[in-house]
Amino acid sequence: MEEFEIYKKRAADFYENAKTLYEKEKFDLAMFNLEQSLQLWLKYFIGIKLGDFPQIHSLIHLLKEFGKVYEKVSEVEEFIKNEIAEIELLNNAYINARYLPFLYTKEHLDAGMKAYEKIIKFLQKIQNEQKNIS
Repeated sequence: MEEFEIYKKRAADFYENAKTLYEKEKFDLAMFNLEQSLQLWLKYFIGIKLGDFPQIHSLIHLLKEFGKVYEKVSEVEEFIKNEIAEIELLNNAYINARYLPFLYTKEHLDAGMKAYEKIIKFLQKIQNEQKNIS
């Protein structure tokens, strides 16, 4: 599944770009890059398991698909329920950056970074559990 390694690299690059943009106080673009990174991580994790991924942008829908693929539907649904505000903060960055005149602040981005890290740790935990089972 070498083609999915491109998504992994892009996900990491978007995250690094978000950190650089944060330092430059370009919070809107930094938040957008965080969302793009997370979207690509989800597509990567789904893709390496299925050989394909859904052509959608919604983080919530991608998380639910991730749950199905990794047979952790209830665990993912519980995570979404508990972290909905943080997930929506990142999810909205896609729409806000492209279509709305919304400006993110440093505080938004600090919250977005924390949410991103929490979601990534959750995804990696589930993916690592699957590796250990296989």
